[in-house]
Amino acid sequence: MTQPASPPALSLLLVSALLFAALGWLFSFPVNTPYQDLVQERAYFEDTSNTVTIDNIHKQTFTPFMGPLFRGNNSNPVWLKLTLAPSSQPNWVVMVQPNYTHQVDVYLPDTQGAWVQKTTGSKYSFSEREVDALAPSVLYQPSTTDSTVVYIRVVTPTTPIYARVVSETDSATFDSRLQMVGGAFAGIGFLVAVISLMVYVATKDSLWLLDAVYNLSGLCVLALLLGLASRFVWPDRDNWVNQATVLGNLVHMAIATVLYYRIFKLFEVPKWLLWYAYVTWALLPLLVWMALTGNADKSLAINNLLILIANFFGVLIAIFAKHKDKYLLYALRFAYFVLTAFTVWWVVPLVLKLQTENFSALYPNLPLALFSLFMLILLLVRNTQLKIQEGVRTEIEKRQVEYELQLARKRHEESSSFYGMLMHEVKTPLSTIRMAVSNLENALADQDEMVLRRLKRVQNSVDNVDEVLKRGVDVDILEQGALAPDIAQVNVCALVQEVCRSHPEYRRLKCTLPDLLMAKVDRQLLALMLMNLIDNAVKYSPENTDIPVILQQLDESRWELCVRNLAGPVGFPDEAQVFAKYYRAELAISKSGMGLGLYWVRGVARRMGGDALYQRDQQWVVFKVCLPI
Repeated sequence: MTQPASPPALSLLLVSALLFAALGWLFSFPVNTPYQDLVQERAYFEDTSNTVTIDNIHKQTFTPFMGPLFRGNNSNPVWLKLTLAPSSQPNWVVMVQPNYTHQVDVYLPDTQGAWVQKTTGSKYSFSEREVDALAPSVLYQPSTTDSTVVYIRVVTPTTPIYARVVSETDSATFDSRLQMVGGAFAGIGFLVAVISLMVYVATKDSLWLLDAVYNLSGLCVLALLLGLASRFVWPDRDNWVNQATVLGNLVHMAIATVLYYRIFKLFEVPKWLLWYAYVTWALLPLLVWMALTGNADKSLAINNLLILIANFFGVLIAIFAKHKDKYLLYALRFAYFVLTAFTVWWVVPLVLKLQTENFSALYPNLPLALFSLFMLILLLVRNTQLKIQEGVRTEIEKRQVEYELQLARKRHEESSSFYGMLMHEVKTPLSTIRMAVSNLENALADQDEMVLRRLKRVQNSVDNVDEVLKRGVDVDILEQGALAPDIAQVNVCALVQEVCRSHPEYRRLKCTLPDLLMAKVDRQLLALMLMNLIDNAVKYSPENTDIPVILQQLDESRWELCVRNLAGPVGFPDEAQVFAKYYRAELAISKSGMGLGLYWVRGVARRMGGDALYQRDQQWVVFKVCLPI
């Protein structure tokens, strides 16, 4: 039965959603802040032949666009044509986004009408940049009177692409805000990764270790995408950031697939919904090989398609998932619906080359990683909380069982001590009574038959009391597990014949035995079991009636010992309770006993790998002991 989410759990989910919304707004602040932009018109041209130069670019037909340019993962050059408004303010910057754009060639007109080429991008070392900013940028001085056309040639397999011309002051402001946001996210991500590692050390739950690895790999990818690695790690290296960015995205996707696969396994999910994870892992070596052999654009295109497929299946998983904890289920669904909505908003234009004014797509990893970070923490914290609760519940149950076991042992010890004390205290009086009765029988041998019968009844009563006490001790030994059968090869036919001949009612016993039956049993216990069954038959059958004792081999692995008697005045026993401890038929009160004999017989039979059975055969009461050969 599913349990409803508790008010504190729902409150935590609501607070988490509000916190994410607030941090999401903060992290989008650099991108969404309005800056004065000199660009009046933007247009692009796809150079699929890679033959167009600045000398003949003016002959090409350009297509206007408004927001970021989505052109899929494509390594072919694309030309941007920017028409700039005049400005009397000096010191402007042509800024190309996002920060990990590979190669940017900006062609600016000089005063004589010639083109001045300025090259930047993540392909080149950061120390050689004209503008010390994370986004590839070059300086520009606009005309004070006329509109100006600027051409930008971009080569990058990572998209989208956007270009703006802002003041040098706004460029520095944007750069500082982006660094601030990147640093804040890096700090939060690193702190969460450390916490995840600490929880892993404490709980040994590999999900927390995976979460820590996921967060650390996300930080590495973010540092590459924001240009932090170019500035602070490899400022003098060419092309290292480009290669590391592609490989980092591929590895991070694979780690994310492993983590989410493990999280989905916490829920009841149809297996067919998880096949995409195996496809992603299988394709990883191929994608890495493609990235290392100059096909980064194709590698990233497949990776983005896998992200889109993963989100599609993630929505189905969120819909079909089941879990006994409603909070965990709601958190998963909320996380995946929001995550999928944002990813589709970002990835679909990229894969399908749709032009939208989605400026968040320039830096999608910031809100995406932020949301994943918080929602994963929520899911893992709740899962760990459930595990702790289950562990506490199990520990309580374990201690309860141990406590009850101690009480049971104590009761057995007290019972054993009681039976031992009782046997010790009663044995001497019983022996005295038995001796006195025997002396009276000898002394009064010539007396009236009625006197001798009464003495015989006293002797039988003493024997019954002795038998009841012995039976109680035998049952106590059986229940304490102290009964250890001494299994050996025994001639069962000879043993049955010996027991029957030693019984006082031997004349009533009609034995049907095979010539030979050898079996591995405890000789003494088998003799006692047979004696119990015969005593039971003698006690409850009509006087002077036959009691058949039948021994037979059932098959190569089993044999059966059967004792039958006609139903006497007590009638037939209750089939459902006949082997129950202390069970006695309603009409058996006049007979001595505690209802332990048959209970002990079945317990010993099962201890030796067999069983004791009862059945009614017309007017016959039938008890069987089945044991292995």
